Amino acid sequence: MAKAPKVLSKAEVAAAKKDLQAALKAVNVEHAKFVSDNKAAEKALAAAKKDADKAVAAAQKAADAVAAKLVKATEKAKQGRAKIQAKLAALEPTPAAA
Repeated sequence: MAKAPKVLSKAEVAAAKKDLQAALKAVNVEHAKFVSDNKAAEKALAAAKKDADKAVAAAQKAADAVAAKLVKATEKAKQGRAKIQAKLAALEPTPAAA
């Protein structure tokens, strides 16, 4: 058989309420620490992302500048090779002259 629930006196009820309210306050204080830590971590993450975005943009700018230089250098090299090839061809004896 089930036991009948104990009936608490007014003083016991008041004491239980006081204890439970204190426990609730402690839980809220402890939870607030986690909320605060989470906000700080999110703020740090946002700052890190911003710094990373700046670094990526700077690196992309540098890579674009180098790529543009490569295009110019490739064109100059192509022209230089053509001139050298022409001079080499001019030094080759012609079949009629041989």
